[in-house]
Amino acid sequence: MKLFLLTAILISIGCSDKIDDKLKEQIEINPDLHKYQNTDGINQSKDPYTINFDANNQTKELTIKIDLDEGSYYIAPNSPGTFKGLLKINFPANDFFELASTFVSAPEPIEEENQWGEGLVEIIRETTVHSMRYKLKSTGDFQIQGTVQFVIEPKCTLEKIPVTIFSKDGQLSFVRNGE
Repeated sequence: MKLFLLTAILISIGCSDKIDDKLKEQIEINPDLHKYQNTDGINQSKDPYTINFDANNQTKELTIKIDLDEGSYYIAPNSPGTFKGLLKINFPANDFFELASTFVSAPEPIEEENQWGEGLVEIIRETTVHSMRYKLKSTGDFQIQGTVQFVIEPKCTLEKIPVTIFSKDGQLSFVRNGE
């Protein structure tokens, strides 16, 4: 038994030296390889989309423009079904303004077979502008924070973006927090 343990230990030591030597050879051949030996840069990922917010004071519409990276998509905000990750705007109840309609999307989403169940689902796979009408309930200045949220696929993550609606001198603005 002792002989077996001693043999196993010697083999593992010998193998680890060979692995270290092989890694050193690969680093000499490809000096960039050592960058991937630690995970500092690996966990940093960018969003697979860009998103912009705006308020049109003439038409009284909030707009969200989502520009998707290649291969990314999301379920359209007015898609039938009980999807939890639909695009939506969340603001607390207030005395200043209210959202007054459902989203209008341009271009319109395309219908595809529902990969999560039976039937069809409306999917967005290209740059799209979503508009929603609002109604002002006050003429005074105000500021209200909320979120815009949706699930981005195939990453399958709930994107929750903090936003602010504010009115100054009768002009409404819709911005991402921190901008």
